[in-house]
Amino acid sequence: MKDALLIFLIALAAYSLTAGGHLYSPDEELLYRMTESLATDGDLAIEPIAAGFATRRGGDGRQYAQYGVGQPILAIPFYAAGRVMAGWRDDATWRRIYGISEDIAPEAPDDPRLLNFSPYDARNIAPRFACSFYNIFVAAALAALLFLILFELTGHRGAALLATALYAFGSMAWPHSRPFFSETTAALFGALACYALLRCERGPLIPWAAAAGFSIGFIALVHLKAVVLWPGLGVLVLTRLHATAFRVGKVWPARAAFLIPPFLCLVTLLGLNLLHFGGPFETGYSDQPEGVAFDTPLLAGLHGFLFTPGKGLFFFSPALALGLLGWPAMARRLKLETLAVALLVAIPVLVMSKWRNWPGGWCWGPRHIFYMHVFLAIPAAFWLAEHWTAARRIAASAALVIGVGVQLLGCSQDFILYHRVFFLGMRPDTLQISPQINFARVPYDAYDGAMFEQRFQLRAIPPEGGEPVPVRPQYAPAPISSSIYYPPHTVWARYPVMWSELDLIDNLWVRVMRD
Repeated sequence: MKDALLIFLIALAAYSLTAGGHLYSPDEELLYRMTESLATDGDLAIEPIAAGFATRRGGDGRQYAQYGVGQPILAIPFYAAGRVMAGWRDDATWRRIYGISEDIAPEAPDDPRLLNFSPYDARNIAPRFACSFYNIFVAAALAALLFLILFELTGHRGAALLATALYAFGSMAWPHSRPFFSETTAALFGALACYALLRCERGPLIPWAAAAGFSIGFIALVHLKAVVLWPGLGVLVLTRLHATAFRVGKVWPARAAFLIPPFLCLVTLLGLNLLHFGGPFETGYSDQPEGVAFDTPLLAGLHGFLFTPGKGLFFFSPALALGLLGWPAMARRLKLETLAVALLVAIPVLVMSKWRNWPGGWCWGPRHIFYMHVFLAIPAAFWLAEHWTAARRIAASAALVIGVGVQLLGCSQDFILYHRVFFLGMRPDTLQISPQINFARVPYDAYDGAMFEQRFQLRAIPPEGGEPVPVRPQYAPAPISSSIYYPPHTVWARYPVMWSELDLIDNLWVRVMRD
């Protein structure tokens, strides 16, 4: 446990040093508004952002977000801390810390220059600042929990420590500690369920069964798409929890302890859908232009997740590629557990490859399969533990060094600003959009032009000056997909340009030092 605490503190320090200190995307803004609504009003009704992104009108006429209630509940202490912190500095200072231009009025959250871009709302800066640190703590806790899982499975302290470092510092876990996305929280509860199920054999059975059941149920309240982890966890339920319950003669107590928490979580989920949208299976997702659709060709999605420079798994998490070597070693020791981990890795990739918006936007790496990354570290630990030789330790250390370099690049920039500058032609200093938007054809994209125009409502400053006017894309695919398939448009080419030519570094400490 001391090792896990040390990992948590080291990861917390590293992640804090690269914090952005602000929210980035519309998804985060809506999660923040849900947190604020719960903390101040005790409900989930929120003020929608421009263009009605990811919200749906409920039966009471108010707007509700499509996202789960799990993360907003957990983030309430961060929001409360932000309310306290607000009194430590005046509004102007908070705006500078947060990175908001002085000429954007706090009372004008729908300023056209903020349309669909961070920070969305120039009010209540301190609570937003505090919530931007939420995932730093969650990601550090996830790294510590991964060590406990690896040590439980391998019994090898050195292999568990090194494989944990591969995940915590050599994968996209580091850059994804910066945004307020819910995938990191979903990954934490998936890993917690995994650890609780593994511990059922060594007891006490009933508390660990209850912890596993709660974690599995809470995943659905955090991030509905993360229920793709359930089949893999189900294998562990049968092999670790149920088998142990039969052996010790506590079948029904263990079943009750395991089943009651997820039942309550599902009742909560379905009840909120019924309360807000009039039906237990009605969600905000179905009301969006994107809809609920799995119409991407499977091979197109798999190609995107595995081989494209803009969203390829091992481009963004190179250190986890060592896990590919560890499956035989793991299978030789733990066959059924290997099946469980394989399902935890493979099913999210297969399912999300079919999802219409499989890329997940302009953020760093393949966000929609982030919650399976932590499980890729498990076979890497078995590869190291099988032969704890100098050659394997050197190989893992080299992979870690490469991974750290990749993640430091990912932590250096605002991915929304990257999209503004290189795909909308927006000048960082004036936030004006060029009337000449460069859209590029790509091998595959599910969107059509009308949907894209409706969703993003692009505006441009006319060459002769004046008010921004609507801009209609000439055809659909860009800008998301052109940043996926074509290396010159990707973060690998453009992040260094932002750093070297535009003098843009999105780290809080840099912003404070410059101020």
